[in-house]
Amino acid sequence: MRWGRAYFALQAVLGAAWWVAVFTLPPVRHATLGHLDPVVIALFDVPLFVLTSGTAAFGSRIAALIATGWTLLVAVALAAYATLTSLAGLGVVLMAAAAAASVVALSLL
Repeated sequence: MRWGRAYFALQAVLGAAWWVAVFTLPPVRHATLGHLDPVVIALFDVPLFVLTSGTAAFGSRIAALIATGWTLLVAVALAAYATLTSLAGLGVVLMAAAAAASVVALSLL
C-alpha cells in the first residue's frame, strides 16, 4: 500500500511540474501536446490527474481509481491524436508509462 501511495504522490508532483513546463516552455508544450489547446486540456487534466493523484497519495482509493482511469483515457486519446497528426509523440510515451504505472499503483492500494 505504501508504494502505491508513494507513486501517486510522485505522479502528482511530476504532473504539476509538467503543467508548469507546458505553460512556460513552448518546446515541451509542442512535444507533449502538439497543437492541442493547453488551457482546455489543463481544465480537465489538473483536477483529474494532478489533484486526484495527490488525493490518492493520502490513501483515497476512489481518487486512485479516477486518476488511473483518466490516465488510461488520456493515453489512448493522445495516441489516437498522435497517430492522426504525427504530433505529441513524447506525450504519448509519457502518458503510456504513467498509465501502466498507475495501474500497478492502484493494484497496490
